[in-house]
Amino acid sequence: MLAEGASGLGPKEAAQRYGYSEQRYHQLLKAFKAEGSQALVNKKPGPKTKPVRTEPVKNLVIRYKFLGSSKAKH
Repeated sequence: MLAEGASGLGPKEAAQRYGYSEQRYHQLLKAFKAEGSQALVNKKPGPKTKPVRTEPVKNLVIRYKFLGSSKAKH
């Protein structure tokens, strides 16, 4: 899509051909110029690290799970 947009088809037509908006075309072009083809590879969404839970928090979760939500009050 980026190649077609640059080779004369134009950003708007190239984006429409592939089902993208012209704004998304320009976002991808900017990313490509900054990072190369690696910027166009889909990345796994979500957090990059595991959540950190302290021992007291783990104990509360276990306690609330076994007591039930109606009985689990501070």
